[in-house]
Amino acid sequence: MSDFLIYHLSSNFTSPKDKLKMKILFLLRILPIGLLFLLSGCDECGENVKIGDYLLMEEGFADWFPYESKSQLQFKNQNDQIITLDVLNVENKWVYTPIQHICDGGFGDSSEEYFNGQWIYYKYVGEFETVRYQLEISYYVELLDNTYSNIEQNLYDLISYSSLVVDDKSTNQGVGGYLNFVASYRSNAVNPDISSSSFVFADQLLINGSDYQNVWYFNRESPAGTFTPALYVKQGKGIVAFLGVNDEVWELQ
Repeated sequence: MSDFLIYHLSSNFTSPKDKLKMKILFLLRILPIGLLFLLSGCDECGENVKIGDYLLMEEGFADWFPYESKSQLQFKNQNDQIITLDVLNVENKWVYTPIQHICDGGFGDSSEEYFNGQWIYYKYVGEFETVRYQLEISYYVELLDNTYSNIEQNLYDLISYSSLVVDDKSTNQGVGGYLNFVASYRSNAVNPDISSSSFVFADQLLINGSDYQNVWYFNRESPAGTFTPALYVKQGKGIVAFLGVNDEVWELQ
């Protein structure tokens, strides 16, 4: 039955109740058509605009990401106990990153500039007795800000390390740490500031009797207010040690 016929019949029913029902039915039939017409007339912005696809800079891999060929990592603590962490998850993909809005046409109508940046992620896991160990490394292209007309002045490569150690028999939340570094500044007009008071640089330190130079570590604050290094990173080697749940330090072998 056509919409016109529905409306025509509704105007000739003798019962006011039936006439109201038919008018409501008529409005429900034409409402979707009207909405489609309105929405199609409001699309002025068009599609999002891709500025480019950006791979991670090669120099960052040698300096900060020595993991591509490593399916396992082995660590030993000060008691000569050894754990092996196996790679559980590896991702290498493009990540959509918005830069700025370029059009706002109202409800449901907008567009933006964006870029696709390379993102690499490795996750290592292992167990020793009742304790679970996890290390994560992310390496990706990051946006500085959108105040420069040249996108090349807005990008840098960031690498992030994190550790988490949890004892399944303990009620404690576990021990963890993280560190972030700029692996490549590219051609930034302004260097990004990712510093933190928890990130500490040491010209020289001992880890389980081994001498290390130029090491960064994450200074973890305990509930009692004391600080303990929880994650150690060295340029060219990545994670070289991390703290366990019983104050043991696991050193990379």
